[in-house]
Amino acid sequence: MTLMHTNSKTVIFIHIPKAAGITFYQILKRQHKTQYIQYIEAGISKQRSIDAFRELPEEKRARLRCILGHMPFGLHQWLLQTATYITILRNPVERVVSEYYFLRRKPAHPLFSELIEKNVSLEGYIRMMSDMNTANLQTRWVSGCVDFDSVIPPYEDLPANALDMAKENIKNRFSVCGLTKRFDESLLLMQKILGWKNIYYMRRNVGKRRASKDQLPAATLHLIEKQEEKDLELFEYAAKRLAEMLDANNIGDEKIRSFRAKNRLFGPPLCICELFVRKLGTIANTIIQ
Repeated sequence: MTLMHTNSKTVIFIHIPKAAGITFYQILKRQHKTQYIQYIEAGISKQRSIDAFRELPEEKRARLRCILGHMPFGLHQWLLQTATYITILRNPVERVVSEYYFLRRKPAHPLFSELIEKNVSLEGYIRMMSDMNTANLQTRWVSGCVDFDSVIPPYEDLPANALDMAKENIKNRFSVCGLTKRFDESLLLMQKILGWKNIYYMRRNVGKRRASKDQLPAATLHLIEKQEEKDLELFEYAAKRLAEMLDANNIGDEKIRSFRAKNRLFGPPLCICELFVRKLGTIANTIIQ
């Protein structure tokens, strides 16, 4: 299962909400020049952002080397060049709980008012997900079972073969499907397969402490697991495949320990430097304007 470098391809990163995407961005953006990166925005701007991408002149789309954002599988159909996908999945129970508390802290999000004003519980939010067909979001996005003319929920019902489609895509269209719980290992695998250079990082957008899934009431845990059944199976499939790929590419405990030791040393200073450079760029743009 050792793969050839695919750094000549356009890399499309599907950013699953609440799955370490913001932390991952700092690494991914370091691998490509800014003018060759296309961002797909989140929230209510997502449809407009995808429409803008599709309306780009062919020559501009042909120059892209990285597309990243909250989007489903399928944007490669508007590219003339070869593309490869990457993503990071999260345990579905942890992802749903994290998303619920995240939305309660984001006044700009469309669901914020409803969650706060109606004091919607976690259990109530799970039912809201069912009503909007946003359950099993990871399966939906990785399978590509989303209409690109209507990427804002509520979604249509998932087809019966959505899970099979998602697994098939991971197997044949994704260079790496990583996991949040094996973030460092996923990074090392991407570095090897995609030919990346600097992959040191500092965690970003980490949520506040809250009850772990092991501390949830049994009824709540059962409710989430029942609703996220497809995502749970997809997560297990991705975990098995990632383990096989790590083994095939000789990424074992020693390499992982070495990377973590170096990341503790180089990660924070590097990220602070990046923030400083970005701030200087903002100041410079303001002066020019």
